[in-house]
Amino acid sequence: AKMAAPSDTHNQVVDLINAASLATDKETKLSLLKQIQELIVNFEPALLDNFFEELLLGFQNDANADVRRFIAGFLEEACKKELTLLSRALTTILAMLHDGTIAVVKRVIQAATGLYRQTLGCLGRQQRIPGPKAVWESALAVREAIYKLLESDNDGVRVLVAKFLEMLVLAHSLRSRTSETPPGAVDISLDRIQLTHPFLKISELQEDGERFFAELVGLCGAPTTTAGLLTTILASLVTIARMRPTFMARVAAVLASIQSSPPPHLSPSQLESLRRTLRPQLVLLAKHEASAKHHEGLVPVCEWAGVDPSEISALDRRLRVPGHPRPAAAAAAAA
Repeated sequence: AKMAAPSDTHNQVVDLINAASLATDKETKLSLLKQIQELIVNFEPALLDNFFEELLLGFQNDANADVRRFIAGFLEEACKKELTLLSRALTTILAMLHDGTIAVVKRVIQAATGLYRQTLGCLGRQQRIPGPKAVWESALAVREAIYKLLESDNDGVRVLVAKFLEMLVLAHSLRSRTSETPPGAVDISLDRIQLTHPFLKISELQEDGERFFAELVGLCGAPTTTAGLLTTILASLVTIARMRPTFMARVAAVLASIQSSPPPHLSPSQLESLRRTLRPQLVLLAKHEASAKHHEGLVPVCEWAGVDPSEISALDRRLRVPGHPRPAAAAAAAA
């Protein structure tokens, strides 16, 4: 009698998969697939192994783009519950990056961002994953394929590749005492990797992180970088500086150079929009403990972006003794 519950769910999933295969309209098919995901990812993850292949075979190449997008998201969710599926998920992601529909490629890059971070975190702690070396090779192949999409002529794709690079810089660097973690963020860093790891070498991974950072910085000045892409990259650089203050000096320098010589191919209204978007992020950056010694360059950037003067005087640490932030009362009085 005890075995009845699992087989009930099992049979329910079989029926739902059959119904989804026969469904002709997109809404019905997606609704059935979401029910399947709910059952095998959230309700009874023990069933994931049974149905994973079946779902991929049945729907990975579905004629409908929204169904293919769903499968990309399903891969990421499934691996959160079952690490042994990482290998298969990564090879599927690699194939799906070549989809002919931009909306699918974008969803696949987003899923890959989570999967790569998870792979590095799990392998670093040497959690039991079958064939760990092969899983890492797959993750590297995905990384390479996404990196090549920086050449895409679709700006939405390039924006998501920039976000992928941001994740790579964070995952391929070490935290420090003043590292912030934004609320709700899972911070995977090289601190998770065991020093004696058989094939993940911290120094090599760190060099990769430096290379990805240089790539983001290089894009800032490229004439092919649109206003939207530049806005994303600068926001990513601010996030990197807050979470990895070792990059603070270089990020402050990039922001100062954008302020002193804005990209000539941007229109006045695009620059205004860029400044508006950066404003709240610059305030967070200037409040970061590790930014104090870079305020010579950062405060003028805040002024350029249109941060309120009273807010600037409250956070400006240019004239203070290093290491002695202004007392809150004085700051409040100045504001």
